[in-house]
Amino acid sequence: MKIYRIAFAPDAEDDFDQYLAWLDDDDAVASALRDFNETRMRLGKIAGSLTMVYGSEKLRQRGYHRLNFRRHPLYMLYRVEGEEVFVDAIGHERQDMDRLMK
Repeated sequence: MKIYRIAFAPDAEDDFDQYLAWLDDDDAVASALRDFNETRMRLGKIAGSLTMVYGSEKLRQRGYHRLNFRRHPLYMLYRVEGEEVFVDAIGHERQDMDRLMK
């Protein structure tokens, strides 16, 4: 099984930090962190097998994929380049992907 190396852009880290700051409970933060780590591990295994994003031709042309978190209303926008995955943004399900990726 192929395992991808994952790199998070500073903007993606900031996106997730803002979500954590919005949560008002230590248990909720811990749950979000677990979900993040599980999503990151899953991404390392399946990144190349997922289809390109839907709903945004601009992002499809730029090679973006989307992976949803399992228990939180978040997703990762990422690109695959060889053996590496670059997560450029972490968005809330209600955020417009095009706006997130200006």
